[in-house]
Amino acid sequence: MTSPRSDHAASARTTARRPFLCRALAATGVLALMAGALTIAAASPAAALPCALPTSGSSFAVTSEADLVTLSSNADCWANDIVQTVDIALSAPNGNIASIGTNATPFTGTYDGQNHSITGLAITGTDYDRALFGTVSDATISNLSVSGSVTGTSGLGGIISGAVRSTLSYLTSDVSVNGTEFLGGIVGTIEDSSIIGATSHGTVTGSVQIFGGIVGFARNSSISGSNATGNVNGLYTAGGLVGSLLASSISQSSATGDISCSNTCGGLIAAIAGNASSTVDQSFSTGQVQGDNRVGGFIGYARIFNGLTTSITDSYALGDVTDTDDATGGVLIGVQWEDGASNGTLTITDVYATGVVTGPTTTTYELIGDPSGASPAIINDSFTLAPPNPPDLTSITTFTDAGWDIDENWTTPTVWGICPDVNDGMPVLK
Repeated sequence: MTSPRSDHAASARTTARRPFLCRALAATGVLALMAGALTIAAASPAAALPCALPTSGSSFAVTSEADLVTLSSNADCWANDIVQTVDIALSAPNGNIASIGTNATPFTGTYDGQNHSITGLAITGTDYDRALFGTVSDATISNLSVSGSVTGTSGLGGIISGAVRSTLSYLTSDVSVNGTEFLGGIVGTIEDSSIIGATSHGTVTGSVQIFGGIVGFARNSSISGSNATGNVNGLYTAGGLVGSLLASSISQSSATGDISCSNTCGGLIAAIAGNASSTVDQSFSTGQVQGDNRVGGFIGYARIFNGLTTSITDSYALGDVTDTDDATGGVLIGVQWEDGASNGTLTITDVYATGVVTGPTTTTYELIGDPSGASPAIINDSFTLAPPNPPDLTSITTFTDAGWDIDENWTTPTVWGICPDVNDGMPVLK
C-alpha cells in the first residue's frame, strides 16, 4: 500500500515562506500532519489606525471598485467591521488584486457582502496564500459571491486563502483555482473554524496534493449546509468537498463534481483522520471518481487513530469508481486503516452506495475496498448493489425494515424521503 508522497516538500528557503498549515506539511509529510497537532499562534490585531474607507453607519463600507482596491492595500482597515454596498466588477489590472490580509497581518475584522458580488477576479503569479482574502484570523466573512480565477502555488482559495478561528458563512464561489497544494474552491485551509452554507461551482486543479471543492485542508473545524459542483483534479488527495478532513465534522453537505487523481481520491472527502474523532452526517456525493490507489465513491482513505471514533451516518454515494490499482477501491471508502495498539472505530450507519468499482481485472461492489485495519468497520443497516441479490433501493420497505428514519410523506420531519420521481426513486435527504 503506497502512502501519499511527502517528497514534494520544497527547499528550506521556499518552506520558510509557506503559511501555517502548508509549512507543517512540508516539514512532516501528509500522514505525519494528520497524526499530530498543529499549533498556530494567535494573530496580532492590525494597528488601530484610521481606515481610509467611507463609513456606513457604524461600519466602514466598500462602495466601489476603488474602495475594494483601497481595502486590499490598507492594513489599517483589516481589524474593522466592513460592509459591501454594491456589486463590483474588477477591471484589469485590478483583477489581480492584492489579498486582503497576510500571514504577517491577518484580516481580523468582519466583512459582510450583503449578498453582493465581486466579478472579474484574475489573480495570477507564483506567490503563496493568494485569494481575494489572504490569511484571516478571528474573522467573519459572509454573504458574498465571487467569480473569476486564482492561479498560483500553495494555499489558494476561491475566496479565502487560509482561515483560523473564523466563521465563513453563505459564500458562493464561481472561481477556478489552479496551483500546487492546499487548494479549495472557497478556502485553501481552515483551522478551528466553521463554514456554513457555502457553494462552489469552480474547478480545482493541483499538481501536488490536498485539494477540495470547498476546502483543501480542514482541522478542528465544521462544514455544514455546503455544496460543491465543480470537478477536482490533481495528483494526491483530491476530494469533491474536502481534501483532508482532520478531527472535524461535515453535515448536510454535498459534492456533485467528478474527481480524478493518482492517490487518495474521494467523491466527498479524499482523506479523513486526525487526533480527535470526526463525523460525516446527512451528506452525499454523486460524481465519478477515478484514481490509482485509495479510491472511494465517498471517501478515499479513512485512517482511524487509537481510541478514536469516526462515524458516517445517513449519507449516500452514487458515483462509479475507477481504480487502476485493482485492490484499493470501494463504492463508499477506498481504504480503511486503523492505527495504534487498541485501534479506533469506524462506524457506518444508514448509508447506501450505488456505484461499481472497475479495476484492470475485477469489478466489485465492496462498501470498503481495502479494510486493512486490525478492527473491521462496524456497518449497520447499509446497502450496496452487490450481486447476485442486490436490494431494491426504490422500495421504502427495504429501509423501514432496516429501521431508517424515512417516509414517503415529505411534510413529515424524517431524515430521509423517498419518491418515484426523485433520485431515480432512491432515498434522498430531506
